[in-house]
Amino acid sequence: MRKEVVKCLLLALLMFCILTIAGCAKPQPKEQIIQGYALAFAELGTLPMSRIDLTYSADAASLANKTFDLGIYQGGSRIANTVMKNGDKFQKDLEPGSYQVKVENPENYYFVYLPAETVELEQGIGQVYAMVVNSKNSTDTSQPVKWEVCYTEAGSPAGNTPLTGGEIPALKPGEMFTLRYNPEQNPNPKAGNYMFRLINPASDINQKECWSGAVYCIGPIKPTNISVNLLPNPGKLVVGIKTTGAAPAGAVYEFVVNDVDNNREVSRNSLRAGESIAVSLPPGTYQVTESQNGGALSYSKSIEGNISIASGQSVYLTINNRFPAPVKGTLQITKNVEGPAPQGTAFEINISGANGSIRRSIQAGQTISVELAPGTYEVTETNSGGAAQVRKSPQGGIAVYSGQNSGIVITNVYSVYP
Repeated sequence: MRKEVVKCLLLALLMFCILTIAGCAKPQPKEQIIQGYALAFAELGTLPMSRIDLTYSADAASLANKTFDLGIYQGGSRIANTVMKNGDKFQKDLEPGSYQVKVENPENYYFVYLPAETVELEQGIGQVYAMVVNSKNSTDTSQPVKWEVCYTEAGSPAGNTPLTGGEIPALKPGEMFTLRYNPEQNPNPKAGNYMFRLINPASDINQKECWSGAVYCIGPIKPTNISVNLLPNPGKLVVGIKTTGAAPAGAVYEFVVNDVDNNREVSRNSLRAGESIAVSLPPGTYQVTESQNGGALSYSKSIEGNISIASGQSVYLTINNRFPAPVKGTLQITKNVEGPAPQGTAFEINISGANGSIRRSIQAGQTISVELAPGTYEVTETNSGGAAQVRKSPQGGIAVYSGQNSGIVITNVYSVYP
């Protein structure tokens, strides 16, 4: 009998403790039933968010009312679009990341994107949230419960003047409700700590309030501004690459075009020797520099200093990269004759290559050496001394390699008379 009395007293004490702390405790184990209801915080956090602010303008008055479809892309996929005309603005909240803005129907018009067409959005916090739950072990649906949110730059915000508040509707046992606060609404929009407070969160009248933990917020959303500007008819800067000396085969040369007036890079392109490209630019002043020269000793430009581009104008610029002179090779030419060749005949030899041609004289039975830049050469005889036939060995073009000897034998055949 005595043991039964002790068990009953212990059970009563346990139920009293449960009802006393249930209002701000974590949900109770399944076997512990809460008589009435008890709200508690189940989860706290922040939602990172970014914002893109688009503005569109047209410099040409005649195009002020013309509309264009502007798209916002991420990873090649369009995630938003809007139709804009001169003076329009567009705002879109996005997750932090890299995004591209472009005009979908540019037709033949030229657009400038500032600060760039592709941008990395600045990150802020779009929402501080707290999830509230009526314990699944509650026996009753909760009454509506008032809530508040407080803030401080450092330390605990508990007890500070609330920023805002509201009311949690009646929740069934196990049902959840999310409290949300946008840091942009804070009169002091700085990084700091936020805490949520529930007022009378439980059926236990002794439970007057319940505070969440502190949630740190790096600050509200920081908009990234991109302006899209329709410019008048652009000009063109036509840039070509040339080389002198022993340039490496297949070398790539990169040049950068900078807008002098706005102190920013507007174009970067890569070319090989002998290639050229036309860069469309709005009217203005530009500077061109070579950022990758393929190992050249130096480079020069056909236009030094600033380059002015007018509307509809094409300006031509050649960048010449200077490399060390190539080490020459040697072409050895041997003259043979068969039959009775005229005495003292001087045979004329023409050697032609990519950089022009040269002539040399040679006597029968003689071998001469000619230094040439590496390349392929055609060797022909322009004065055969009346030979009936001229043979060359080898036939065709002769390859001359840097620092090496190449050879050709030219044989003149003369008729033999009895």
